[in-house]
Amino acid sequence: MHNPPIHDKIAFGETFSNRESERKRLSGNIASRIKQSLVSKEIIDITPQRMEFIDPLFKLWFSTVYMKQ
Repeated sequence: MHNPPIHDKIAFGETFSNRESERKRLSGNIASRIKQSLVSKEIIDITPQRMEFIDPLFKLWFSTVYMKQ
């Protein structure tokens, strides 16, 4: 896809704040997809009160490897 120069984007109404809003919206969608994937694979369970791990090995990896980074 061709990316027009920044002055063309601003002329068509796209501003830096619009791009930032779009980036935030997309990152929220990605987080939602990851969360739903973990639920469908029975790795986590989501209740109205909290999220909890179902898979003990994933919980161990998450707490010892991922959270240490």
